[in-house]
Amino acid sequence: KSGRLILFKDTKRHKILSAKRAALFIVFLLYFALLCATVTVTYVAHLDHLAIATHTIFPASLLETQRVVLEILGYLFTELIALSLALTASTILTGGYTILIVIFYQLLSMLAPKLSTLRYFFPTGYKTLAESGDFAGNMLAICGILIVSLLLSRWIAARIFKRIEY
Repeated sequence: KSGRLILFKDTKRHKILSAKRAALFIVFLLYFALLCATVTVTYVAHLDHLAIATHTIFPASLLETQRVVLEILGYLFTELIALSLALTASTILTGGYTILIVIFYQLLSMLAPKLSTLRYFFPTGYKTLAESGDFAGNMLAICGILIVSLLLSRWIAARIFKRIEY
């Protein structure tokens, strides 16, 4: 019997990191879509006929709809940032420290809307500004926070991931 050398090309580290991030975000977005579908079905099938229900899925006024959209997207974007933060922290820290960092971020994002200056650094802080009437500006701000946070997290994770020795 003769030995055979199997040649293969190493996968670049940035591709591994990108695949890891993409898989994590896809699983989360599937979970979020399933959650929205389940809540809607539960409301329509079980709660809509009760006296305490509003009998509408969407709010009646435009201002209230804009506030709800800002609130939902704020929480969704906060979760995506937390996932990205967890991915970045997990490249150099143990699971316990990663969990503590994400919990601290989540607590800070819940407190941010109540603080006058800190609210502008978290997507959840703009729901209280919905009454200002600048829906497009608020949407642009929370999308900007998401993009900057994800890009910064990706850049830091890529630098750390490049230095890891296996």
